[in-house]
Amino acid sequence: MALFAAYVDADAVPESAARLPLVRSTSSWLATAGFKEGPKDGFISFADESYAAMRDDESRTPFFAEAITARLAEAPIQSLAVLDIGTGPHAVLALLAAKAGARKVYAIEANAEAARRARSLVLDEGWADVIEVIEGFSTSIELPELVDVVVSEIVGSIASEEGVYATVQDAHARLVKEPLLHGSWIPHTVETWASPCSYALHYALGEKAYDWGRIQEPLRLNCQDATLLPLHHAAARLECIRFTDPSMPSAAGSPAVVESAFEITQQQLEANEGSYFEALCAAGVDEEAASVHAARAARSLSGIAMWCRLVLREAQPAGEGGDGRGAAQIVVETRGGGTGGRSGAPGASCWQTVLPLMAVRPVTVGAGSVVWAKATVVLPDAVEDPVQYSLSVRVSSGAVSSAAAA
Repeated sequence: MALFAAYVDADAVPESAARLPLVRSTSSWLATAGFKEGPKDGFISFADESYAAMRDDESRTPFFAEAITARLAEAPIQSLAVLDIGTGPHAVLALLAAKAGARKVYAIEANAEAARRARSLVLDEGWADVIEVIEGFSTSIELPELVDVVVSEIVGSIASEEGVYATVQDAHARLVKEPLLHGSWIPHTVETWASPCSYALHYALGEKAYDWGRIQEPLRLNCQDATLLPLHHAAARLECIRFTDPSMPSAAGSPAVVESAFEITQQQLEANEGSYFEALCAAGVDEEAASVHAARAARSLSGIAMWCRLVLREAQPAGEGGDGRGAAQIVVETRGGGTGGRSGAPGASCWQTVLPLMAVRPVTVGAGSVVWAKATVVLPDAVEDPVQYSLSVRVSSGAVSSAAAA
């Protein structure tokens, strides 16, 4: 928000976004677009700061620990074999499984340096007799046994972008003892949610200050970024990949298409305006200027923001838990906090929010405006091949009719 405030305070205020009755935009990209390496190397790139952020993420790692501990507690100690796909240099999930009582943990890592460091760490921690670190893609290795549980965090900011579809489909067919059971997978379902959003910096920084047109790929923003706010009270689910389903979510190479309609309400616009106003005032902008720019920024549509959600464990009915009270569902939310990720409000996650801009300058919307989105995902059958994405957006001033929404 600081950049937004500084730009407004400098009196270099950009033109308001064009008011158009109908706007169309299409954006296409590959899953590897955000990686520095080539398409095949992007999936095994190694960034120590990213791995450290995942390890230390309080909205992620404690929930994995809870789910893994609960699952292994269902069987006698040292009776279950666990597969950790993409263990990383810190072998976080593998160590959690070993400490929770796994008999054997196979920790797979495609990056050579990360595998070397994981192997060294496991030895230093005293778990080398339980955890075996194996370098390579899980799709190209053979295990000496079928495993009871797969733990993994190969989920992108868009759930499918790190090859989770091909990886889990292969594990489902070759590596898991009972692949149709939820308890065989942590997580067992991953999703992508989306909502039209205003991005205050996109509104505040015009062509003279920043050339948005040179950005060819989607923006990747911190999930905690308060300059990105949803323009609809309830997000839509664009992807749902259930690991227990061998055909998840469709045949490889066949496009999965999801269409959604979002009608913008006055209540949501006013809520966003209030958030921007408070942030601008806190940054030292006088109330009159803050009021003007908060109102304009809140009504500027930059694109459709997307983020992931992971279901680690299903709720346990009362009477099944050790204390007879059961247990709640264990979910990792990257946005939306306690609202089930559906509000799209800023979160506190190491995952990013993906925002393909629909135009060089944002489009002004108002109460009753409708944002139509059509997302197309083409999933490859090889983990090293990138997923293909396409997003078409249309904005109109009319309300959603029941027929049109269908």
